[in-house]
Formats: sequence, C-alpha cells, structure tokens
Amino acid sequence: MGETILKDPLHWLGWIISTVVIIGVFHVFDVHLHTKWFHPVVLFMTIVFVDYIKHKVGLQ
Repeated sequence: MGETILKDPLHWLGWIISTVVIIGVFHVFDVHLHTKWFHPVVLFMTIVFVDYIKHKVGLQ
C-alpha cells in the first residue's frame, strides 16, 4: 500500500494543497502555535476542513 500512495500524484497534490492552505490560514490570521493554547485547535480544524474538501473532490 505504501508504494501505491508514494507513486500516486493525487496524493501528493492533496498534500501540497493542505500545506499551502494551512500556511495561508495561519499567515492571514497571524497564528503562532507557541503563543496561545487555542492555536493547535485552529490547526486541527484547518486540517479536518481541508481533508474533508479533498475527499469531496477526489484528491484523497
């Protein structure tokens, strides 16, 4: 299974989209994980939202 995931371009596209969205959201809201306790919650919610969208459009 690991070999299939590593060679799947949609898997990599999904990771790139996730990374860009997370960095973008944190940049826009000026979020730094070391400053407030709720920032990890923001990170988790962002990841869940992006993964949901990726599943809906077939990237994951």
